[in-house]
Amino acid sequence: MLKVDANCAVVNKCHPEKNVPVVYTVDFRQLVLRTASLPLFAMLFCFLWGVLFQFDSVVNVESCRHVENFIPSISAITSAKPGAYIWRICIALHSGPRLVICAAYYHLFVKRTENIPDEWKAT
Repeated sequence: MLKVDANCAVVNKCHPEKNVPVVYTVDFRQLVLRTASLPLFAMLFCFLWGVLFQFDSVVNVESCRHVENFIPSISAITSAKPGAYIWRICIALHSGPRLVICAAYYHLFVKRTENIPDEWKAT
């Protein structure tokens, strides 16, 4: 089994079952933080781009004709052309690692529940 020290660094550099060297390791905490921060940074970029360069087009929404907007809506800033592409790219890049994180948590919880007696498990 791979041993992890306090800094989440892999100590044993061989695969636990096959005894082959590990080619690539990823710090799980950094993967989660960077994956979760992609939509936030995309939203901030879209907001800043819309406010700085396309303020009139993102604030004036057709459905709100008689309402003055001072801050653009989320749908308006993510639909403006350069921001829309950045938003879509960041969400696409965010999806792959998120599935890996889900699989890792699933295997973690399955591994932890192996030792629970069958009579304690819900049917």
